[in-house]
Amino acid sequence: MSDIRSIPIGAERVTTDETITVRSPYDGSELARVPACGAAEIDRAVAAARLALKSDPLPAWRRAEILDTAARLIGERNEEFARIIAAEAAKPIKTARV
Repeated sequence: MSDIRSIPIGAERVTTDETITVRSPYDGSELARVPACGAAEIDRAVAAARLALKSDPLPAWRRAEILDTAARLIGERNEEFARIIAAEAAKPIKTARV
């Protein structure tokens, strides 16, 4: 696997020069590469969150709506998430599905 997954910071998708390789505990095979984020990325994420809250605070009903949508989308990809959890954490697929 050669693609580096990006992370969201504000409206951007971010990668870093350094990466962390996520390996399967079963056989050591590469599952993914992710950015090795540090203080600079954390500062950017916090600043983006503060700006978003300051410029357009979300009412409680909107936050609930967003969380409901996130839960629905995760549910739609439940099997995909279960397989990733099983591969990353060396869990049996049956346990990862729970």
